[in-house]
Amino acid sequence: MNLGNSIVIRYMSEDITVLDFNDALKALDEITEEFFVFDVWIPSLKRSVKFKELNAKQQKNLIQAVFDLEDLKFTFSRSFYDIILQNCIEDKSVIESFTIIDKASIAFFIKQQLSKSIKLDSEEKENFLEIILNNFKNYSHPEPEIISYSKNSIEIDVEFYIPTIEEDIKFEPFLFERKEKDNNDEFLKNIIVNAYLVESSKHIKTIRFNNNSLDYENLSVSKKLSFVEKLPAIIVQKILEKTTEYRNSLVKIQTAEDKFLEVNPYLFLNQ
Repeated sequence: MNLGNSIVIRYMSEDITVLDFNDALKALDEITEEFFVFDVWIPSLKRSVKFKELNAKQQKNLIQAVFDLEDLKFTFSRSFYDIILQNCIEDKSVIESFTIIDKASIAFFIKQQLSKSIKLDSEEKENFLEIILNNFKNYSHPEPEIISYSKNSIEIDVEFYIPTIEEDIKFEPFLFERKEKDNNDEFLKNIIVNAYLVESSKHIKTIRFNNNSLDYENLSVSKKLSFVEKLPAIIVQKILEKTTEYRNSLVKIQTAEDKFLEVNPYLFLNQ
């Protein structure tokens, strides 16, 4: 390790190297990446990856999301993804392929690294997290699937998939959009209405109709939403049924002893 601008002093019969601020930060980064790491299971990859442990600033950012009442979910999503990008010791292309199911698995593995137990109903649960982590290790991540619909010689094929974390974040502002005159009741109503299009749109990877193919993956979110609005309602309904199916499976693996544990900022407050 290159210690740069440092001095050596004698203390209690030992030589101690005193680093300047920048060298100390660099040394700490190197030590963290080499020694303060742990394994995280990624369901889509069917293998573990190395993560650096959370630092104090990162945990502070997660906790701060609790107090962002207007955009709690979006603030948490963005902060948590930043942590994944910073702490996962893998190629960036691999990290960017992590799905929203992988995100849930990562959250629980990080939680266990912070605390082996969790408090539920004023009671410490020692094996609760271990059950959930084993559930994720045994979980079969859904593969992309073609949803077809044909009528009057017209055939439409939509490829359903589990979106990446990054893609999910792009859609969230459209889900939690608040208009200036909206009160809380109207805001919640709009979330429910917006969810119909947002949830279906972000689970589409490709769209083909007859011999035509749309470069859906590279469209902006607003254009994706506009296009999905024009699809037959029966296709959108089938997409939402697939979405509900895998979300129900996630509820099962995030449940232990009949208690469901959600991935949100409070997970990292519950020590």
